[in-house]
Amino acid sequence: MFSQLDPVNQKMVNLISIMNTESLTYSFMYEVFRQELVLGDRRIEPYEVTAFFNKLSLEYPQVAKWTDQTVSRLQSTLRNYLRSAGLVKNDGDDLVVQSYLVDPRLIDQLRADNKPDYIAIFTGRV
Repeated sequence: MFSQLDPVNQKMVNLISIMNTESLTYSFMYEVFRQELVLGDRRIEPYEVTAFFNKLSLEYPQVAKWTDQTVSRLQSTLRNYLRSAGLVKNDGDDLVVQSYLVDPRLIDQLRADNKPDYIAIFTGRV
C-alpha cells in the first residue's frame, strides 16, 4: 500500500512508524497536534509545546530530571518530525498546520489495525 500513496500520506506512514516506537511523539501528536485540528486553531505556538513538556514533568518524575537542553532538543525533534511529514510549516516561531487529505486506504488500514486514536490525530475527529 505504501507505494500507492501520495507523498504526503507516505510521510504520514513514516510518522506513524515513529509514533509506534516513541511514546513521547505519540503523546505530543495526540495531546497537542490533534487539539489544533479539533479546535480549528491550526497553529502550534511555542507556549503549547512548553506546556506539553511541563505537564509531562509533573506526571513523570524521570522527565522532571531532564535538563533544559534535553527538553529543547526534544522540542526541536518534534517540530522537525511535523515539518518533515509535511503536516506543518513555520510561521516565525509558530507551526501552522497545513491542509492535507488522509488517503481512505490509510484510514482503512488504521481501522484494521485498531488504531482509532491515530485516525483522530490526523483527521481531528473525536
